[in-house]
Amino acid sequence: MEYDAKILLQRIDDYFTGIISKTDLGKWANKAYYDILKGGYVENEKIVIYPFVKVISTFHIRENDIEDIYPCTEENVAIIKDIL
Repeated sequence: MEYDAKILLQRIDDYFTGIISKTDLGKWANKAYYDILKGGYVENEKIVIYPFVKVISTFHIRENDIEDIYPCTEENVAIIKDIL
């Protein structure tokens, strides 16, 4: 899987402009997150965005207090966009 900070920023911009949905962004970040965990961290471009992808990978998940699942919010994504 090919991605870096520019691609992540483009995906976030696509979400805020309505090109992709919340689910699409979350699933893409989830794939990138697991790619990093499976060995993608050896590439500098990928390891740099690891903390951001980790947060956004929960964006599409529904909140569940019983199972202690709390997805990231749109504000978190906006903060990450400002950082990038």
